[in-house]
Amino acid sequence: MSWSTSEFKEKLEAEHKFPGKYVFKFIVPVANEKQILDLLPEGELSKRSSKNQNYISLTLVATMSSSDEVIKVYQEAYQIQGIIAL
Repeated sequence: MSWSTSEFKEKLEAEHKFPGKYVFKFIVPVANEKQILDLLPEGELSKRSSKNQNYISLTLVATMSSSDEVIKVYQEAYQIQGIIAL
């Protein structure tokens, strides 16, 4: 991660009200799709495959209880090889 957890937490809390809806956006190799889906919270999920079908774009709108909960999702997601968070 190129940002510190404390900086990200401050930004989240300044820009979002918790509990509340948060939008996660990830691009991941198709082979790792199940890994990211397994760690994402319940919510409204949309998927889109890349032109060559090598990657999948996932957008999730989920109700999150705190900035810490959001950070935990990103920390777990960054363990997945080839993932890009937007």
